[in-house]
Amino acid sequence: MPGVLSRLIQRILFRLRGPFGQRGSELALAARAFDRQFYLRNNLDVAEAKYDPLAHFMAFGWREGRDPNPEFSVRTYLDAYPELEAAGVNPLIHYLGQGHARTGRPESPLGFRTEVIERLSTVEARVRQSATVVVAIQSGSELGAALARSRGGLERLHITFSHDDYTVHLGGVQLCVGREATRLGEQGRDHLHLHPAKPWPVVRADGETEAMGVVWNGRPLGAFAAHSVIAALAA
Repeated sequence: MPGVLSRLIQRILFRLRGPFGQRGSELALAARAFDRQFYLRNNLDVAEAKYDPLAHFMAFGWREGRDPNPEFSVRTYLDAYPELEAAGVNPLIHYLGQGHARTGRPESPLGFRTEVIERLSTVEARVRQSATVVVAIQSGSELGAALARSRGGLERLHITFSHDDYTVHLGGVQLCVGREATRLGEQGRDHLHLHPAKPWPVVRADGETEAMGVVWNGRPLGAFAAHSVIAALAA
């Protein structure tokens, strides 16, 4: 109930203020670095309410810790400049207008995205970093026991694959798989979702093996060896 009331109050304030309640110069400045699609994908309540995403971010989003693009963290910036939050200063506006000057780095004439590109690491470096990630492998018996608790005896089993766990991460693919899982549940069908147990920045070569993350009927079960998954399904 508190969440519903909060959204109702927010909607009323938003309508009263309107998309032009902010100074035009600030809106124009923020628009340079604002990713509308990113904001709507990661804030479904804003999309469903049909708010203008930029106006919502300027009026409410930054105060709620909602990020304007994949590269800028509102919370991280406010942690670095705590006085901004106390003064009610939008961190993105501060960053674009004078944040660089305070840190001694002038803004690139090519825009902030150029700076992001300059900080990117090579594919080889990301592969080495990913290789250091350790994943705990579950036993095949645990997977077999979980599959035994099926909705329909696996007769109408539906299997999906993606690059990550749709129950944890947000995005277009994850949203589609989630809707598919909901529909399968309504039909009383079993749903097995498989994904790489840890992120990998390139396509796997032939012969490379890696643990698979398993989501069973909407519940993450952990990581399992590929042969364990095959054996559990064949049992």
